[in-house]
Amino acid sequence: MVHPYLVEANAGQCQLDVARAGMEYLKDNSYTMDKALKTYSVGFSQGGAVAVATQRAFEEDATAVDDFNFCGTYCGDGPYDPWATFKYYFEQGKAELPTVLPMTLMGMMSAYPDVFQGIEFREYFSKKIDTAKLYNMIAS
Repeated sequence: MVHPYLVEANAGQCQLDVARAGMEYLKDNSYTMDKALKTYSVGFSQGGAVAVATQRAFEEDATAVDDFNFCGTYCGDGPYDPWATFKYYFEQGKAELPTVLPMTLMGMMSAYPDVFQGIEFREYFSKKIDTAKLYNMIAS
């Protein structure tokens, strides 16, 4: 399965699901949580983007903000806009971490097949790059 790198909707919903599962676990094992405790979403780098996506998931769920006394998000140095991040790397012609660009592309192609319909992974890279090897290396 392709890593859902920067696929915001999946990341945020997963965090909400994990929070709910954790609360169920505590309840099933006779633990109680003080309802006054505050919940924050925190992340850095890719986690910063996930933190923002998590806040969106909490805000879009009718009960989550109240159920978890959700108070806010702290995030740092994250690629908060995947499309802008992707565009920036292309405009710069380089990336500090060489796997970022193909991982972003792979995640987005997997998550948004309607947007990338008819476009292949290899079309984004120089013919000098063995894109099959690159794809398989990152996917593994």
